[in-house]
Amino acid sequence: MTKFIPAVPRYTARIKNDDYGYEKPSFSYYIDRDKTGCINGRLYHGVIIAKLSGGARDLANIWTKRDAFKIRELDDIATMLHVNPDLGPAYLEFEGKAYCSVDDKWDEDEGMKIARRKAWTQYYHALANYTYDYQKRATVLLDQITKYADFAAKRSHELDMENTEIQKMIEEMQDII
Repeated sequence: MTKFIPAVPRYTARIKNDDYGYEKPSFSYYIDRDKTGCINGRLYHGVIIAKLSGGARDLANIWTKRDAFKIRELDDIATMLHVNPDLGPAYLEFEGKAYCSVDDKWDEDEGMKIARRKAWTQYYHALANYTYDYQKRATVLLDQITKYADFAAKRSHELDMENTEIQKMIEEMQDII
């Protein structure tokens, strides 16, 4: 028999000026004590699945709360996480599974902790990928800005030199007249 423990939605406590409320990550659990099978060559009798939902919004909130980057669209977040947003919010879940070996005693609380830890591991892997992706984009942008700044400084110097030469020519002409 499968037991389901739904996630309890949690929202941000305070919404500031241009901020928006979002659902914090929360866990739901699927507990099937009777399921049997084999994983990695080992028999098991029971599985607990922890699903962390709302994680993609939380990843975006890390940037909107702490840094100058303002990410508002789920499509941007999903693209960075390599997720298809058309599949809906269920696809933005991180899932951890804990299997109870046939040699072990069934402990629902311990299984929930293990499954939750595995889901958090997936979440932090996604966060690392998301951050590295953003770092690459920011590096490319910084390189472009540096290139334009160098060009502008060079061109400004060239024009200053031309203006100085023209000014000298005008002064020489005035001396002659």
